[in-house]
Amino acid sequence: ETAAGNGRAWLKSGTLNDARNLAGYVLGEDGVRRTVVLLVNHERAHAAVPVQDAVLRWLLRAGAQGADSAIQQ
Repeated sequence: ETAAGNGRAWLKSGTLNDARNLAGYVLGEDGVRRTVVLLVNHERAHAAVPVQDAVLRWLLRAGAQGADSAIQQ
């Protein structure tokens, strides 16, 4: 993740054939720790990486002004 997420995300990733997974905790800008679990099991699982990244950015910005639009970036 970006430098903005340093020290605020505790994540474990996993990759197998046709699967991309990510689980852990993310501390939002509002100080709330949120649980995240992203499981993708599909022959094109690699295509989900940008979506997983967007979800993490959104969670990191949680509580910040304008965070609702963060996932669109």
